[in-house]
Amino acid sequence: MQSESQEINITHIISAILNKKREGILVFCIVVFVGIALTFIVPRTYQTTEILRLGIVDEKQLETAGVLKILFESETKLNEIAQDSNLSLSRVKKCFSIESKIGEPFVTIKGRGKSPEEAMKITKLVSTKILNHQEQLYKPIQEKFESEIAILEKEKKGLEEKIAQKEKTNERLQTDIAFYRSEIVKRSDAQSDAQGGIAGTYITGTYIKLLADTKKTQDEVADELMDLKQRLIILGEDIQQKKFTYAYLSRPPRIEISALMPKKSFIPPNIVQNMIYSAVLGVFFAIAWIFIRTFHIKRQTM
Repeated sequence: MQSESQEINITHIISAILNKKREGILVFCIVVFVGIALTFIVPRTYQTTEILRLGIVDEKQLETAGVLKILFESETKLNEIAQDSNLSLSRVKKCFSIESKIGEPFVTIKGRGKSPEEAMKITKLVSTKILNHQEQLYKPIQEKFESEIAILEKEKKGLEEKIAQKEKTNERLQTDIAFYRSEIVKRSDAQSDAQGGIAGTYITGTYIKLLADTKKTQDEVADELMDLKQRLIILGEDIQQKKFTYAYLSRPPRIEISALMPKKSFIPPNIVQNMIYSAVLGVFFAIAWIFIRTFHIKRQTM
């Protein structure tokens, strides 16, 4: 009995749809027509895009694009943007989006508005705020790099001055050694006591001792000079590494592709998608209309 009742109900439903199919088709067409009409009546939405390169330090991002996106979609930042743009908070939430690809140091800002000027304004506003935020993170690191390089450069200059002093000292010692040697040779050539005597022997011994002491001092200066030059080489390499890291492996945030005024470019309505939605709603309203009409007629005949 239950299966027969179900068959009867299904038969009644099909019969009702067939009997009221003209009305159903009319309702369906009205809903689809209204949906398509609304697609073209809705005001145009203009959009412009700006791409930013995020700051990098030693090949590492200051912060990931995902973190930046979460930050600028927070209530605090949205309120700031709403206040600066003179738009409502609900409107601002729909006026821009921040997009990025995982692992890439770029973010794409898409600003939307009812006019090209409004789209440009919101895009530039969000872009400026992101750049300012990134620059606040980058500036202390930049200052640290510059300070470290300045300290190393100062130390390098000090080493160069010490090396110059040691080289002058070495030249003076070399001159003294040459003088002592010449004096020793001169007195060694003396052939008689009249030319040299005891005093000459004493002076010669003094020159020999001075020569030995001076050569010892010269060896010490040469060792110090070698050590200073090695330190200078190492320091120079450190400075070059720092400069390379700062110049090539670190980059401040900047605008990669600037936004353009969307004079003729706007977001076109998705006609196919809207037609599908309208058709689905049309079928729903058509069936609902048939059942309401059938139920109303039955109540009148009872």
